[in-house]
Amino acid sequence: MSDEQILEIVDENLQILEEEISNAAEKSNAFEVRKEDEIESHLNTVENNMEIIAKTTENPNRITEITVRSRSNVKNSLRDWDQKINQRKREKGVQYKGKKKQPEGWTYDRPRPSRFLADPCHCKRGKKGETKFKCSTIGEERRRKIFNTFWNKMSWPEKKMFVKGFVKIDKVKRRRGTNDISRRNYSNI
Repeated sequence: MSDEQILEIVDENLQILEEEISNAAEKSNAFEVRKEDEIESHLNTVENNMEIIAKTTENPNRITEITVRSRSNVKNSLRDWDQKINQRKREKGVQYKGKKKQPEGWTYDRPRPSRFLADPCHCKRGKKGETKFKCSTIGEERRRKIFNTFWNKMSWPEKKMFVKGFVKIDKVKRRRGTNDISRRNYSNI
């Protein structure tokens, strides 16, 4: 392999490095640290290749050691995205920032309060005991324990299953009005 071919390989690596630097400057601040690590990795690769090229002038058979880093090795860190951070906070019931549509895209700047245990129900139906409502049968301590378990210890799929476990599905008993035929066959109680 001639010196010209070696210089072409070095030029290609330098062009890739310059592209990465310009791309890193255009990206947002959230990805700045990751891009700096990526650029540093490319710099290390180029330095390593330069050392190998210096050795190959003496022995041309060692040119196979040059490595070119592929772009597909770069992985996005979903953990740092505002959307994912707010999603995890919302699922835990902690204060988070809701999204708002702007002309240039979505922004996460609408503060949403954390979940809290509301006052117990004081409905008259639950106290009579003749209806499906059993508000008065659950004490304050039990309500607090259910609330803390639900928001602090359960994952999102577990929360869904918890709620579905307490919903009773009954067939519609009586239809009123014949003008609009409803497709609803079940009531969630």
